[in-house]
Amino acid sequence: MNAYYRKLGLGKNAVVYTDTFSSMVLMVETGIGVAVVPSNLRNRLSTGLCFAELEGPRQQMKFVALCMPDNPNPCAQDFFAFLSRYKKADEMG
Repeated sequence: MNAYYRKLGLGKNAVVYTDTFSSMVLMVETGIGVAVVPSNLRNRLSTGLCFAELEGPRQQMKFVALCMPDNPNPCAQDFFAFLSRYKKADEMG
């Protein structure tokens, strides 16, 4: 990655890449794959971390929003609900 990205450790197996200036989540890398956060979700995730897993035989994306430890925020469930709606809309398309 270049200087415009910042890597943040998230547990043992995940690395979160954020925009250096805005801290928006751009990409999540896990032990089983890399997930790029769609541009229309990035601004919604700027106050929390997005953790993405690849699951199942078709390797569909599963997004889970987490609050940042140093910024407790009750909106994590709102992120999760928003991402769930996005996943459903994406699968329908």
